[in-house]
Amino acid sequence: MDDGCDLRTDLDQPETPGTAELATSEAGGQDRTGRRKLVMIRENPSNAPGLPRRFLMVAAFVALAFLAKFATYGILVTPLWDIPDEPGHYDYAENLSRGQWPVLGQAHFSEETMRSWRGDGVRPGRNWIAQHPPLFYAIDAPVIAMARMAGLGYEGRVRAARLPSAIFGALTILGLTLLLARTTGNPAAALGASILFGATPMFTHLAGGVTHDTLVACTATWGAYWCTRWLQSGAYRYLLYSAAMMGLCSLAKVTALAMAVPFFFAVAWQLWKSADPSGRFRHWVPAIAIVWLLMFAPIASWMVRNLFLFGQILPDASMLSSRERVVIDYFALMREHPFWEHTMLNFVALLGWNGGGEGKLAWIQANGWTARYFLGVIGVAAAIAIIAPLRDRLSRPNWWPYPVLAVVAIVAGTVYATQPLPHLARWTAEALLAAMLATLAYNARGTFRAIPGQWLLFTSAFCVVVFAMIYYHHLWGSYIGTMRATHGRYFYPVVPFLLVVCASAFRGRTMGALLLAASIGALIACDAFYLRQILPLYGHLST
Repeated sequence: MDDGCDLRTDLDQPETPGTAELATSEAGGQDRTGRRKLVMIRENPSNAPGLPRRFLMVAAFVALAFLAKFATYGILVTPLWDIPDEPGHYDYAENLSRGQWPVLGQAHFSEETMRSWRGDGVRPGRNWIAQHPPLFYAIDAPVIAMARMAGLGYEGRVRAARLPSAIFGALTILGLTLLLARTTGNPAAALGASILFGATPMFTHLAGGVTHDTLVACTATWGAYWCTRWLQSGAYRYLLYSAAMMGLCSLAKVTALAMAVPFFFAVAWQLWKSADPSGRFRHWVPAIAIVWLLMFAPIASWMVRNLFLFGQILPDASMLSSRERVVIDYFALMREHPFWEHTMLNFVALLGWNGGGEGKLAWIQANGWTARYFLGVIGVAAAIAIIAPLRDRLSRPNWWPYPVLAVVAIVAGTVYATQPLPHLARWTAEALLAAMLATLAYNARGTFRAIPGQWLLFTSAFCVVVFAMIYYHHLWGSYIGTMRATHGRYFYPVVPFLLVVCASAFRGRTMGALLLAASIGALIACDAFYLRQILPLYGHLST
């Protein structure tokens, strides 16, 4: 078989159980009229094909290799405080390790942190990171406590606190590999796409620091993975695992709500369409209610806590600042500022922060051939996601897209090698948007009919588009006269969905091998970026 473990057909058949319902009589999934009905507990997970053991071993090895890399960077390479907002993240976890709960507006940095971060004699300021939900810090706190009991000094405790981020980063890579293997049916493409994301300098940087961003990516990825298992097997418990992961994702960072809400409505539709029409409402309500509780009860409890303390459900660091919002036309932010250009470049790399000492800001944005390479691969993948599905909709030989794709690759190579970098960043963002909109159009009809494979692609694109709209709206609403916070890492909650769409077009051994080769190039580009620019910034190598 050309695709290896081909799982696509199991997702694309309308009669395959793609929700909490079961179609097999041995699972008790039919009533006496022969119509399918919703079964919440009884299931038949054997409906879902497994992944080859050899592939699982390779996926685990790749994840462990990334873990070693992330941990090495965090313990030996990256200076303290060169991870964005790391002093605040560390102090939050340090407070919890001592049984103290930081409250936004009241929590201050410790004297040890201020001395290490800003130098002697600096008055401790308020910790703006106390705005975030507590999941990451509750996980990190025992690590700090054990490091303290082991007698490690202050720097040793901070570096130990970086290990959970490395673990979550490696689990993200593993989860992406398994997710994409199931959605594409192409192990090589799955490995290539997951390695490509893990090789972005930004993710490598964050996975070596005290930050909640890798936990966000990890929980979102495993939520998407269990959703796919639900679609393939019809096992309702897999949907509950997915909902639980999405709930944890929001409890790690509230920006995940911009993904979780559209995801929930998509799940609700799939459950509704698959329920027995004669008792649809009666079966659907308890099923979707449990999903809602798992997805939103954790963050809802955090909102209630905030409401009592602050009078608002999601207070942020703006309450610590006296700067007022500047009114600007809604589209002026992207028209007059390089909004999406910076978002794309920062997704690839925005490394450094205050690691040079005395709180001085120094960082390096993706530039040169590293930026061109990553933008080029992303742009080509977006183009392929638009073009390749036409093969399934036109009566043409299987080989016909390859000449078209060759032309796309040649044109893209020329463009990304010669055009100004800001233009490339904007065009890449536009190509991704076009790919998401095309995916919505291609799969709208199948989603209406509750065909699992098309529902998954539609839902993935839907979550990405909604998240991007909310991201832009939020930054427009908090505009203070200058463009700020255009961090590509904010998109980590929808990275698995973005990759599901872009990797779905890479079918067959040839396409999978090309994507895998591109990921190897990405590893080289990342390491070259570190050697030429980042390590000299850290003072490890002379310029």
